[in-house]
Amino acid sequence: MSDTKYHIILLSLTILAVFLYALIPINDFDFWWHLETGDWIIEHERLPDADPFSYTSLKDDPEAPGRPDFVLRQYWLAQVLFSLIVRFLGLQGFIILRAVVFTLTAIFSLLLIRHYRANMVGTITLPLLALVTTECLTDRPQMFSFLLATMVFYLLESGIEKKQYLLFIIPPLMLLWANIHAGFLVGIIFILVYLAMIPFEERIRGVRRTLIPVAILSIALTYLNPTHWEAIKRVFVFYRGGLLLRETLEYHSPFKIIPYTMDNPGWLSYWAIVLLTVFSAILLIRNRTWSRFIILTGTLCASLISMRFTYFFAPVAVPLISSSLKNMTDVKVKDQGSKIHDLRLVIPKVFLLIGVSLLIFIYSRMDLPDLLKSETAYGYFPEQAAEYIISRPIPSPIFNDVNWGGYLIWKLWPNYRVFIDTRTLNVDTYRQYISVINNYTGEGRFILEAYGIKSIITPAINPYTGEIFPFVRALYRDDNWALIYLDGVAMIFVKDEYAKQRLPKSAIYEEVLYEANFWWPVFPQMPGYKKTIEEAYRILNK
Repeated sequence: MSDTKYHIILLSLTILAVFLYALIPINDFDFWWHLETGDWIIEHERLPDADPFSYTSLKDDPEAPGRPDFVLRQYWLAQVLFSLIVRFLGLQGFIILRAVVFTLTAIFSLLLIRHYRANMVGTITLPLLALVTTECLTDRPQMFSFLLATMVFYLLESGIEKKQYLLFIIPPLMLLWANIHAGFLVGIIFILVYLAMIPFEERIRGVRRTLIPVAILSIALTYLNPTHWEAIKRVFVFYRGGLLLRETLEYHSPFKIIPYTMDNPGWLSYWAIVLLTVFSAILLIRNRTWSRFIILTGTLCASLISMRFTYFFAPVAVPLISSSLKNMTDVKVKDQGSKIHDLRLVIPKVFLLIGVSLLIFIYSRMDLPDLLKSETAYGYFPEQAAEYIISRPIPSPIFNDVNWGGYLIWKLWPNYRVFIDTRTLNVDTYRQYISVINNYTGEGRFILEAYGIKSIITPAINPYTGEIFPFVRALYRDDNWALIYLDGVAMIFVKDEYAKQRLPKSAIYEEVLYEANFWWPVFPQMPGYKKTIEEAYRILNK
């Protein structure tokens, strides 16, 4: 079998690895409010113009005007699709959908590798993308943006160089994208880059009569969505700074998490792609392929500014890196005996060996027998606590952990509405939430009283830091609150006068200990866990 066939087989096995990896249980906090919003849209046959799920949200946010309406209406098509998939195929159906979307993203990255005739180098770079995928899997409409961005880039590259008819696919694709996720702005930027480079690249100039009208139509069609081009304003407003930007990890630079990810194959692969990108960018400058250079370095910079953009970068970077490295191998050198050697006789074997090693490593990390056995990742959502509330109603209104708000919306609405969820429709509500969990003995207690909160559902610790939530310590000492439920994931407190039964307050620290021992192996670098466990043992030993 020829080396080329071996490379194709390895690339195909890498694509299969992405699909299998993407079959992990649901672990995204945002998924649930997207799902419930889709249910609401189907039931009411219209888009929401006010938030039906929480009791704290306002019609508009004085600090971020237009944000509530934008969040409620921007993702409608993806939300309806989520709802229909789960209605007819269950949560496992959604997991398969997610796997298909990420696999298609990798396939279009592979198609670009083949378009550049870089299969050989792709045996190294595509497995790097597969490993990055493990850190970028998401259950949100954003996953469609990853796919559509890669598709648009592929259609532009292939349409300009080989098959002009592919350019005509872009306008309907952009219309679809604009009704799925605000990431359609990435597609607009890609298109504008190619338009701007018409005077500087012969390959683009040759198709300008097709490209220009297609580009104008594509951009114009993105206006046909419920929020029009409000997404542009949202980006500029959000990245000017503010509480949400500071508090949300995915908007931070990956440099911030380097100390905690040096043993993480996914993030190490990302940094490998970053280093290869710098090398490739130099070659693109030498070749004066400005459109590719701008998109490669632009997506790189976006990913370095905010982790949220990592998977816009990686699927585009991998084929461009493959093309650059492939061009480097197409050279001849002389050895000391002046005998001509073609590097292409040696390098394919080296790339093949490295590719096989990476692929073996990827498959060794998979738990194939357990695929699709679980619909949700244990510990991420208050599943048993929600069932408890359904079977034994607790007094409302409730105060809840922000990350659990979406799941509680899905499980408990319309019988209960939440205090907050990861939509964070109003910045001031989020600020109040932070005050409750971090400053309960000060402003936090007064916020709960102002809203008339009668029940609280919360974890004991922050799994991302390993630290006990300060207000959990306060609830331990506050006789006005009774602990009525815990399950190793969640605790439920109610105002003392509503408690028909009580658990001993010492059980709070038993919960702390259980959660800390569960999450510490997941986030072993976090220093808070050791102190938390020591504190729990100290309290329990008293």
